[in-house]
Amino acid sequence: MNVTDLDRALASLCLDHRLLAPARALALIEQNNGDPRRLAEAIASEVSELALLQAIATEMGYVFVDLYGARVGLRNDNELLSRADRELLRNYSALPLLDESGNVIVAVVNPSDLDLRAYLTERYPDMRMVLASRSQIQAKLAMIGTTQIELGEEEQIAPPPPVASTAVAATPRNPLVGWVDNVLETAVAQGASDIHFNLNADGSLLLRFRIDGVLRAQPTPTRGRENEIIGIVMNKSNMDTANQRDAQDGSFSFNAAGRKIDVRAGMLPQMNGTSIVLRLLDSINVNRNLTDMGFAPSHLAALTMAAKSSQGTVIVCGPTGSGKTTTLYALLREVASVEKNIITIEDPVEYRLNLVNQTAVNTIGDRELDFDDVLRASLRMDPDVILVGEIRDQLTAKTAMDAAITGHLVLTTVHARNTVSIYTRLAEMAVPAYLTAEAMSLGVSQRLVRRLHDCAQLGPTTETDRALFRQLGATAPDQLLHPIGCEACNRSGYRGRVAVVEVLVPTPAFRALVIARASHDELEAQARADGMVPMIDDGLRLVREQLTTIDEIARAVTAGI
Repeated sequence: MNVTDLDRALASLCLDHRLLAPARALALIEQNNGDPRRLAEAIASEVSELALLQAIATEMGYVFVDLYGARVGLRNDNELLSRADRELLRNYSALPLLDESGNVIVAVVNPSDLDLRAYLTERYPDMRMVLASRSQIQAKLAMIGTTQIELGEEEQIAPPPPVASTAVAATPRNPLVGWVDNVLETAVAQGASDIHFNLNADGSLLLRFRIDGVLRAQPTPTRGRENEIIGIVMNKSNMDTANQRDAQDGSFSFNAAGRKIDVRAGMLPQMNGTSIVLRLLDSINVNRNLTDMGFAPSHLAALTMAAKSSQGTVIVCGPTGSGKTTTLYALLREVASVEKNIITIEDPVEYRLNLVNQTAVNTIGDRELDFDDVLRASLRMDPDVILVGEIRDQLTAKTAMDAAITGHLVLTTVHARNTVSIYTRLAEMAVPAYLTAEAMSLGVSQRLVRRLHDCAQLGPTTETDRALFRQLGATAPDQLLHPIGCEACNRSGYRGRVAVVEVLVPTPAFRALVIARASHDELEAQARADGMVPMIDDGLRLVREQLTTIDEIARAVTAGI
């Protein structure tokens, strides 16, 4: 094993600051075979970015600052920012700020860069450098000035009349191109998963970001440029801008916050005009582990045990946007190693993973292949672990179950209401009950709720909150954390999301009921008797642990349960 100096330094840093267990640090070094770049990426995927930066700052003798901390005490200042070249600040990932006393603090990624230090000292003689996250610095830089629509004055005063076609020349000279680019950067800075471009009944543009699962309206240019904006977005997405009659799909990539963002675009003609939705695929989202997602220790233990098994099926269910893919990727990261052949079958492949062979359905040669076709082909590739993006039909379901009882670990998703409904859904697909009972090793149902930002304040429980607790069959505490809102959380009181889950580990008694084709209610009663914690109870746990609010649980969890 070729262990480099960088290997030793990284591993030693994580061990000294208790960021990695000794066995896990050694395993990462072995898996990456002394490749410093791959090892750095592997450690970054295992350890919280902020925790790792805090450790690095301690070793270097610098102060580390979480720019999204509610009590960080640093603020933007346009005059301060104007002293430096904005593009250079972006390239170096440097952000000048003022503290509560009016002193200049510059957040940087690399405080050891002598050229950067000289440049900043010339413009901010009394500055003090602090270490911060590259993604946070880039996000803050992208957000500065984005609350105003930056079109030229002549564009605001005399906009041209609306045009019938969205076909436009998307050239850099068109100020709307810069505005669209700014919208993309702002969306990434605010943590949006989707951007919606819709037209209202009066022809005005409705721009919204989906942030933490909730759509939020954004500012738009003055009237008269709506069709041009739609055309620019279609052009950027490689769509036919002259065709507004047919639905279209597209894609493109751009750089923001110091990383590459892939975009999947969908266009649909509607009564008010063309609508476009952009799905932002940010690689930072795929590096989350199960602990970060808020799983209880008992759930973590069950998931980890199932993921490290040599065979069986782990099925995650939930509605669209409930984090099923994120959970499956987190499970893959638990088992990914050079010693295992891991194959994924996805539609489409959204994120690229190391040590994983990823396949997109319908994109192999000239043939139209579905999940079952690719799954059968994958079984001839000597896999240890197979991830099937979704079970949609009887053939895929049965092939997956057969694979699970013949020495393969299968991770997949299905649309079902809760964990017990996974079994009834498979029965509807005509999968034999004995096969389901033998193959299923774990069922997970999940939803996502917004996570309280640390600007939340403890206060008396309101009567509205007490009513929600009573509705969920629980007793309200005397005090709860309440969302307040600040600049760091876009005044919402929340930042990020946490998973609310229900985990079913089938026991022999439960399997026997499955084989006997027991009713849904009988299976539910047995699962609870075996120790399954209902999703609502897991949601109440998150409220007690002050991770979210009772109204979030009522909004996202009770629907459809």
